[in-house]
Amino acid sequence: MTMSANFDFISVNDRPAILALSTPEWQELARAALNELGYKVHQAATHGDFISNFLQVPYQVVVIEENFAADSAPENRSLTFLQSAQMHLRRHATLVLVGDAYTSFNPIQAFQLGVHLVVNRSEMLLLIQCIQKAVGDNDLFYHGYREAQRRVTLGGARE
Repeated sequence: MTMSANFDFISVNDRPAILALSTPEWQELARAALNELGYKVHQAATHGDFISNFLQVPYQVVVIEENFAADSAPENRSLTFLQSAQMHLRRHATLVLVGDAYTSFNPIQAFQLGVHLVVNRSEMLLLIQCIQKAVGDNDLFYHGYREAQRRVTLGGARE
């Protein structure tokens, strides 16, 4: 078995993010935003790529398009996978869904769709601020859990 020449390793200090965007303009805007925020960005080309990568790498940010890898199937298989994934597979990631039908920063709509943030494509230029807010909110929500997990990992050692 040979390794792909463009295989990109993730180190302990990297902040990995994955894009599941079919629209080239959106890819560039999202990649630029994530790079500016210090993330190491991967791009999935197909649903198979996305699901395989997501299962192998603890991505901190996922930016997915409502019509990612559109084919004859009526649903977005990558989004369906994320929405039905068990919590231990998705609690490390902040999920951002981009599309025409969404109202940016609408928490009810995001909750209904099983993501942390929805962004209307007309507001893609605000993606840096959108991602910062979503990641901050998600970190705040999981702070207690992550602190308890850290303490268990340290074996209850006192600091």
